[in-house]
Amino acid sequence: MLGPSQCPIAKGVVNLCNFIAWLLRRKTRLTALGGLGGNLVDCAIAKPNRDEDVANTILEVDGTSGEAEPEAGMKVKKSGRSSGLTHGEVSVTNLTVSVNMGEGRLALFEDQSAMGPMSEPGDSGSIILTEDNRSVGLLFAGSDLITIANRYSNVKAKLDLD
Repeated sequence: MLGPSQCPIAKGVVNLCNFIAWLLRRKTRLTALGGLGGNLVDCAIAKPNRDEDVANTILEVDGTSGEAEPEAGMKVKKSGRSSGLTHGEVSVTNLTVSVNMGEGRLALFEDQSAMGPMSEPGDSGSIILTEDNRSVGLLFAGSDLITIANRYSNVKAKLDLD
């Protein structure tokens, strides 16, 4: 049986987010889960029919400059389809979280990073970057209280990227 996470940082982040949700009279609540293995990434890769149909750039960002592992307190940014360029701060890493995938389906993800609210629906797939443009995560879930990202090194390994 899957139980609550024993990580005090995860508990603190979840409690803070749920308190804010309560203040805003939202019905959704977060639970950080621990104990069972889950998914590492929620991502996909595609190949364009014609290379000229795709620009190798990130809107409002001056290119990328390598990679970094996410750390609590790290200042980050992303450029998303819906919310544009937003900035935030990593609040917790190595998070195991249950995510509502729609239609009542839940999926467990481990080794995730959480940031404050910096995304909107439609931003999934945005690269999370450090302020100096190093890739740290891939945004895949969020709400008006929290943004959750796969660790970039896990995405890179699972998609066999160079």
